[in-house]
Amino acid sequence: MSGTSYTRRASFVDAQSSSQAIPVASKAARVFKPLPLILLLIVLGLCATLVVFAGTRSTIKHWDITCPPRIDAQLLSLRLDVAYGEQSFFSISQSAIKAALLAEPLIRSAEVSKVFPDTVLIRIQGRSAVVAALCEIDGRARAALVDSEGVLFAIAELDDEVNLPVLSGLRIEDPRPGTRLPNILLPLLASIASIQETDAPMLNMVSEFRYVKKSAEGGECLIYSIMSNVPIRVSTSVSAENLKSAALILDVMEKRGLAATVREVDLRSGTIVYKNKEGGA
Repeated sequence: MSGTSYTRRASFVDAQSSSQAIPVASKAARVFKPLPLILLLIVLGLCATLVVFAGTRSTIKHWDITCPPRIDAQLLSLRLDVAYGEQSFFSISQSAIKAALLAEPLIRSAEVSKVFPDTVLIRIQGRSAVVAALCEIDGRARAALVDSEGVLFAIAELDDEVNLPVLSGLRIEDPRPGTRLPNILLPLLASIASIQETDAPMLNMVSEFRYVKKSAEGGECLIYSIMSNVPIRVSTSVSAENLKSAALILDVMEKRGLAATVREVDLRSGTIVYKNKEGGA
């Protein structure tokens, strides 16, 4: 009787002990389970600190520049190194570098990015000339290369081989790289650029575009061809169709012997108007 009571008591005590051991193990698991996460966060924090420290201590050592051949990438790299080479990776300003690049007349656009720990990537698009504008520098006639945005970005000698139509009829007050032509010329320049992209061979027949100012708002254009001395008058802008019509008209005039009596051909109204040298049409 007493043995039975002892056995039951012992069983009860064992069961009670085992039931109390389970929560203890569970608590330990809960305590140690976050440790790997905490260690990971500590390691990441140390890595971030090292990166920031390295970035503040590291200066730019490499300028990776992609640009057109006419832009001297090596010279540009040296100039950038002098201006920004002492700055740290994190302190150097991409927008400041871009602004400095765009101040160069030869550069139309620029993209700037950084590659840790010491490299700056630069991708440059240069300006492309659509006309050679006549100007005078130090008493000498020169050719100013102008792009579709009206930016004069380079000066060439008249005897240089510049395969571009001449733009005349305007006076450039300050003919130096970086000068912008008046906005009233932009429609004409943009239309020539469009022909250059889509029907470039048509421009080979043009020797000169002469701008004729009519008012402060705009003017007209006289197209001079290598085929004839008779100009073709069009509106503010030109088109490939204008040039094709001009080529056909001038060819017919030469064959019929009309070039000697015609002063100009007017295409502004969409119909062909011949203006003879006596003033009639």
